[in-house]
Amino acid sequence: MQDAEAKEVIPGRALLVKLKWHLDEKLTVLVVYAPNVTSTDGKENAKFWEEIQNFMSRPENRGWKPDVMAGDCNMVEDPIDRLPMREDPEDAVEALDNLKMGLGLHDG
Repeated sequence: MQDAEAKEVIPGRALLVKLKWHLDEKLTVLVVYAPNVTSTDGKENAKFWEEIQNFMSRPENRGWKPDVMAGDCNMVEDPIDRLPMREDPEDAVEALDNLKMGLGLHDG
């Protein structure tokens, strides 16, 4: 596609896609497939979000700040989003929250 660019963030897990949006505007989407969490272990999932945050903080990636993030986070931030309700490990939830805050993204 002529009006799209892609940048691999984490092979097989995270990809940035920059698309022509409207007139001369661009839309950047971060697409993710995060590692699974268990009810007691969120280390690998937390590391995933931290790796994305480190990638985005590099000067050469500043022009790739995502407008939207979509995909499979393999965890929920709030137990009410799952049935039956249960909390995911705090380290994974906190790492995702830190990434969203750092990128200026909001759940919605």
